Amino acid sequence: MLKRSFLIPHQLRAYRKLFIPFTFIVVATVALAGCAGTTTTSQNASTQASTSCTRSVPVSGDAALAAATSAAQAGDCLLLSNGTYKASSFTISGPVQISAQNPLKAVISAGTMTLTGSHKVIQGLTFTGTANVALNDCVNCRVTRSFFKNTKGDAIHLSGNNDDANRIDHNEFGPMPQKAHYIDVGGGTVLAKNTQIDHNYFHDHARYVNGADTITLGGVGGVSGDIQNAHSIIEFNLFVRCNGENEMIENKSSGNIIRYNTVLETNGAISLRAGNNVSVYGNFVFGKGVAGSGGIRMWGDNHLIYDNYIDVQSFSIFVGAGDAAAPGAHFALHNPHIFNNTFISEGESAVNLGVGGHKIGPDNMIFANNIAQSSHGPVIRLGPAAPTNPTYANNIVNPLPGATAGITATAGQWQVVDPKLTHDAVGVSEPASGSPAIQAGSNAYASVVTEDIFGRTRTSPPDIGAVQSGSGGARHPLALAEVGPTAP
Repeated sequence: MLKRSFLIPHQLRAYRKLFIPFTFIVVATVALAGCAGTTTTSQNASTQASTSCTRSVPVSGDAALAAATSAAQAGDCLLLSNGTYKASSFTISGPVQISAQNPLKAVISAGTMTLTGSHKVIQGLTFTGTANVALNDCVNCRVTRSFFKNTKGDAIHLSGNNDDANRIDHNEFGPMPQKAHYIDVGGGTVLAKNTQIDHNYFHDHARYVNGADTITLGGVGGVSGDIQNAHSIIEFNLFVRCNGENEMIENKSSGNIIRYNTVLETNGAISLRAGNNVSVYGNFVFGKGVAGSGGIRMWGDNHLIYDNYIDVQSFSIFVGAGDAAAPGAHFALHNPHIFNNTFISEGESAVNLGVGGHKIGPDNMIFANNIAQSSHGPVIRLGPAAPTNPTYANNIVNPLPGATAGITATAGQWQVVDPKLTHDAVGVSEPASGSPAIQAGSNAYASVVTEDIFGRTRTSPPDIGAVQSGSGGARHPLALAEVGPTAP
């Protein structure tokens, strides 16, 4: 686990308690509000929205829904019977929850359900056609255990200047044929803050050139807009065939955490396009032969990348060259810290440093305790904007037949050797007995990297790469049964 004092001390908010009682507005579809909810942390995200209600109000049909929302009182739970609904605009005061009597059998087919205020809950609904959800100046609101297969616009969009501590969890998103986002965590001039996105199943996003990220964090524009602190977290999600564009997750804000996710067969990457102080750790990324499948690419300051296992067709990590700060620019990289990752590429260089056609190379980079392996090109590709003042320590580079190392073996920095990786039962290549990676890492980063990607305790000295040799661990690549509306 990361010691929060290392680079991003504010992110203990990731463990905040999210749910209390609510109020909100519903616009042009169905109004959602939340009853008193159970407390939950990011490590106990399976807790469902509270079903304890001051009053339960059964609803059947559009007219009944309109009447129930207009007469709703604080603490009401509106229970929608099986059927298809459209809604006009509703304003609800007080904590209110809208849910399906039978999970996913109440279908919202048109309009935007807008939540405004605090403590609103949508639970167990299905969104199709032109229906979607907007959170506008919403605080402690929740969208949970619902199914989004709408065919127009974003599935969920956050807007306004006061969104804070909202949670989107245990939903299914997909397929999405349109050019849009599954979740756009935006804002007005002020970004949404402390958004938690967890235990969702994202899948089958149609391919476009731009504007079709699976998740966007930020992006309100301008130099100051794109580096605002958002302190949001994306964790324990499963992404499958999320091919919307090359930035599958697009980060354009600061202080966020992207961790413990599983990405499969996706033509795209986790992209730190703008913003500072972002942590990306504990993610499993498997390209499974899909062209364009990538790992992590990055610009900005003070990012922390560790314990990621990435086996893809394209780059595993892309440490980009940048420009001077300006609207639309790729911000130059300063102080990226990249520890204990396993970077495997099946189709090109696994590690790309100072590449991308911009002029300013990454500065003051630490690249340590990583395994890099590829069968194409140089395993380590140094671009024309070479890193300045880098620290390289205890890395293993393995050029498979058809590839070159790309660097010169240097004691204490780069060891060109076969790490003797062997596939385990979940498809991860781990150091086998006798591997030169075992207990060969530097202890200099032990205060940051205390566990491996599986949650196994790191030894002293640690193994090189994302995996600490051994067995067990609290985490693993996510399976479908562990995410989405019916997961525990």
